[in-house]
Amino acid sequence: MLCIISSNFLVKNKKAIGIQSNDIEQYEDIVISNADIVPTFRNLLPEQKQPEKILQQDLADILQGAARKGGLKGVIISVSKVSVTTDLSIAKVHLSVFPSAKGEEILAGIKTNTPLIKHEVSQRTKHQLRRTPNFMFFIDDSLEYIDQIEKSLKGKENPIKDPTILDKRKKS
Repeated sequence: MLCIISSNFLVKNKKAIGIQSNDIEQYEDIVISNADIVPTFRNLLPEQKQPEKILQQDLADILQGAARKGGLKGVIISVSKVSVTTDLSIAKVHLSVFPSAKGEEILAGIKTNTPLIKHEVSQRTKHQLRRTPNFMFFIDDSLEYIDQIEKSLKGKENPIKDPTILDKRKKS
């Protein structure tokens, strides 16, 4: 058995096949290093999802199910983004509502039912998350913003064609 401490490994197909020390290459049948341990254990463990993705999926299911049961027809609620603090105490949830005219009304209803939503999420994620965060809901108006930009570029007020419009839009 040969034991050499070296930082240069000879690798083929992502496997250590030997070592290189002082410009001498030594090929061995078995090469054991602490560099091999981490990838080996990562392959054995199941892949873990980030808490944001877990919460986003579960909140979308809960809110869409509540909209169906509540009789909201022609309304689409989607969870566009979830950001969670590192200690899982607060989760900021950004919602997209279509049609956007009903957004504030739906947001108010969701905010009043936040404790029920938190309870439902905690039941679904009790084996995935160590705690359920407090939810803060916001309307995501990025789609409206994009739509406004498209309308302004296609409509009469095109700042590219008429640069004088930009002076009117400047914030003071």
